[in-house]
Amino acid sequence: MNNVVISSVSTGGGGGGEATESVTFNYGKINLNYIKQAREGGAGAGNVPAGWDLQANKPI
Repeated sequence: MNNVVISSVSTGGGGGGEATESVTFNYGKINLNYIKQAREGGAGAGNVPAGWDLQANKPI
């Protein structure tokens, strides 16, 4: 992520009594790499790069 701002932080309690925390980010660009899973055996079956530039409103 580029040009990242933490826009929200909240805390609370989970159903089992554990503490939870939620953090929200706003960003200008994000890149990720999705790894496909093979139907047979569940092994990795290739990478799929993806990303979005919110400032330019287009894929990266």
